[in-house]
Amino acid sequence: MKKLLIPITCILVFFIVICLGHEAYAKIYIDIDSPALRQFPMALYDFGEDKIGQELTGIVRNDLEFTRLFYFVRKEAFIEEKGDDFNPADWSPIGVEAVLKGDITVTDKINVVVRLYDVVETKIILYKQYISAKPALRSLAHRISNDIYYALTGRKGIFNTKIAFVSKGSKIKELVMMDFDGARLHKTGFRKSMMLALHASADGSSLIISASGGRQWSIYLLNFTKGSVRRIFSSKGINIAGDFFSGGKSFVFSSSKDGSPDIYVFDIASGRSRRLTSSYWIDISPSLSPDDRSIAFVSDRSGNPNIYTMSINGDNVQRVTFEDKYNTSPSWSPAGDLIAYSGLVKGKNQIFTVKPDATNARQLTDSGNNEEPDFSPDGRFITFTSDRDGYKAIYIMTTGGENQRRVSPHGYRAFGPEWLSN
Repeated sequence: MKKLLIPITCILVFFIVICLGHEAYAKIYIDIDSPALRQFPMALYDFGEDKIGQELTGIVRNDLEFTRLFYFVRKEAFIEEKGDDFNPADWSPIGVEAVLKGDITVTDKINVVVRLYDVVETKIILYKQYISAKPALRSLAHRISNDIYYALTGRKGIFNTKIAFVSKGSKIKELVMMDFDGARLHKTGFRKSMMLALHASADGSSLIISASGGRQWSIYLLNFTKGSVRRIFSSKGINIAGDFFSGGKSFVFSSSKDGSPDIYVFDIASGRSRRLTSSYWIDISPSLSPDDRSIAFVSDRSGNPNIYTMSINGDNVQRVTFEDKYNTSPSWSPAGDLIAYSGLVKGKNQIFTVKPDATNARQLTDSGNNEEPDFSPDGRFITFTSDRDGYKAIYIMTTGGENQRRVSPHGYRAFGPEWLSN
């Protein structure tokens, strides 16, 4: 069994989180499902004046601004000094609805106390202490951002999530990990001449990937908890990994081992596979619905590749895409309400979303070639591959197509992103 190089943050990150007082999470300050959603006005004080304090402040601010749910009032408008007692009267005239204050102490560890105040109801929303190792500064900041986000929205944040992808060298491909925002790029040590179809378990602890070191495609299982990688399936033909079932003990995949490419279920413990489709058509790229009851997949049974769904036993096949002649790479949203996919438009691939009942197809991208969409764990964002800057790179956008940005380093060739949970 080959050892896998685990990102340093998986080893060194540790937190002591102490609840010092109030956690008033009952009220939802930001209804992210509201059609009348507006940016929430906040005031953010620096955690400290030194380099570590400034860096911590910057990461938290960038995290929250990334969601496009928050607006931070300029510091020039602040009346209160950081050390002053919180006074709602200092904030109401300038429209601030929440104030975030924090204090940082750095010794051999980082100690942070965070206080989040409700201006309108004149109460404290969040009051916590965090203690962490110095190398875990970014993870500490993301943890603070997650707690603030949850306190205001009632939803889990994505700030400690990671994106796995394939880096594209001239002769070799390598599995790489990075933070959701592109920071802390880390090479895992898993390399093959060809590599594609990354799929993570629900808890983010494991990843399956299709790779070829020669003429045979195999499926590999990478376990980040154990730091191990092993080949779990190999046969003649092309074998392409699909999604894990929610329990992480089995997954779907497509294979041409029996002739025409079909869709199978693979049980990891027994090493046995079960065939779900059997036809002369090409059935590939399976994606599981979050309730494990349905599969979205690509088939040419209508003449051109299109997205279809079927029940988990292979019955009740329904066509989902109709607008374009070439649709591939389906990815189911965590809520099960959308399927993202890549469709050919005027000779270039673009990212779309559609409801599982084939309604409300919506084009999200229009610049360059855009492929391989994958939803964030909270379902509010999509990561994808795009060559709009002249080379393949990893991008992120909202599920509505807004705020499209590259997150992999400039000039770094990359493709096949998979968003891992916290």
